[in-house]
Amino acid sequence: MLYCTNCKVHISTKTDYCPLCHKKLAGDGVECTQTFPKMKKPLSNTKKKWKLAFYIACPLIMGTTVLINLLTYNGVLWSVIDILALMYLWIFGMWSFNKDAALGKKIIVNTIAINILIVGINIFGYNLTTLPNHFWSLTYVVPFVMIAGMLASNIASFIKSHNIKDFFFSQVSICFMAIGVFVMAVCGFVTEIYPAAILLSIALLTLMRCVLVTKRKALQEELKRRFYF
Repeated sequence: MLYCTNCKVHISTKTDYCPLCHKKLAGDGVECTQTFPKMKKPLSNTKKKWKLAFYIACPLIMGTTVLINLLTYNGVLWSVIDILALMYLWIFGMWSFNKDAALGKKIIVNTIAINILIVGINIFGYNLTTLPNHFWSLTYVVPFVMIAGMLASNIASFIKSHNIKDFFFSQVSICFMAIGVFVMAVCGFVTEIYPAAILLSIALLTLMRCVLVTKRKALQEELKRRFYF
């Protein structure tokens, strides 16, 4: 069985290069015993109860906040902010602790979810009849949240360099969203354009790094896997 000295893994398929790091394999005569992945430990009864309680409590709290908001309505739909925050904790927060989910997906999903929450606070935190003329969330917060997401993805891809293709999709997705934010800034949806310009610059550098660093073969395989062509 083949063995990669860089990744420290045994490879059962017939190939001259490691499928993880794409380096040429050193030898083809290394023997090893057949191993199987460790089985997942089932959740304890206590953890199951806490998880079930959390899933039941979230919709109940959402319904309660909506009811209180309607009964005391004064032009501000503050319950929408609570619902967005609870949905983030309920769906994305719990999913982020899933060890099987790819880190690149976690970064892109949490970046989008946090931006939705911030924009919701910006819109529904005011009286709907007297909304401000500009959106501070799109002007300042969203660009820098996306910058943080790109930096996190870049740092993670540096640390896990042999899995850089796993971060390609998340980095490209954030880059295209950055272009969208810059277009909105140019069209006058925000009062200051420099945060969007900084975001676009970092996005273009990240996109260039993705294309240059990711090996062509690995990139083609990733595109085929994502878009089935």
